[in-house]
Amino acid sequence: MSKTHLFSPETLAAQCDLVEQRINTDPINGSSWVLTYEGSEWGVQLMAATVLAYGAKTETTSNGGKCKMVATFSTDPATASNPAAETPKDRYRLDWELVQVSLWGSPKVINELLYDSNPAETKKLIVDAAAAGQRFPSPLTPGVYPACYEVFCKLVAGGEYKEIKRPVLSRIRTYSANYPTRLQVVQREFVWTTDSLISAFAIPVDIQVVLPFDPPLDETPRRLINPNSTVTGNTSLTGTEPMGIWSWKLRGLSLDYQSATRRWEEVATWAFSAWDKDLYIVV
Repeated sequence: MSKTHLFSPETLAAQCDLVEQRINTDPINGSSWVLTYEGSEWGVQLMAATVLAYGAKTETTSNGGKCKMVATFSTDPATASNPAAETPKDRYRLDWELVQVSLWGSPKVINELLYDSNPAETKKLIVDAAAAGQRFPSPLTPGVYPACYEVFCKLVAGGEYKEIKRPVLSRIRTYSANYPTRLQVVQREFVWTTDSLISAFAIPVDIQVVLPFDPPLDETPRRLINPNSTVTGNTSLTGTEPMGIWSWKLRGLSLDYQSATRRWEEVATWAFSAWDKDLYIVV
């Protein structure tokens, strides 16, 4: 039986033998490496202390002066002395979440009211008319306010909100207790464009191809660049710009420790929407 050369061979080779090694493959939580040692009580104790320092979980038995230890690693023990060399196990999930938003929060309605002389009064006229069971209020006309007319019809029917789909990307990452590169929680609110998300978090190509494209401008809420210069009927004094930027916001981060394998599971979740660029820091 050959001696182990994985840890401190100068002091351990004569005291402890590596008698078996196997790999247990788990496609979800990642592989584990199981090494079995036999030797003197002193040699096994010394080896146990050594492998524990490298993140292994140990189980030791003794019979008639001969000791046996089973060490379970959550990463390849050949690279255990260099935690930075560990490759985490990643899984990805892309879901849809359903979000209820006000009918007035539709990009088409927001953009339609951009140049209205008094959008708050226009909305009040429509709400009051729907509540009173009246027709679409004059002097407004469905031809000039088609999106607002759609809201009016839904208000008459008793609706106040609509349900929209929002893509949510989750990365489920598992790594050993010694893995140094973990996602850090910061107080500042960041959002990542799709390109910057791919770059910052090394999103693999297989996942990139299913990420959503940015919606067109007419499906993006806009605002006036200089609203104080707006004159009713004259749009030459001002322009518009997107109110938000289509991007990914880190919505959740959870860490779960699995004591059986001494492995961490890290779940990061990003939600895709036209996040307000004044409220969040665009990366």
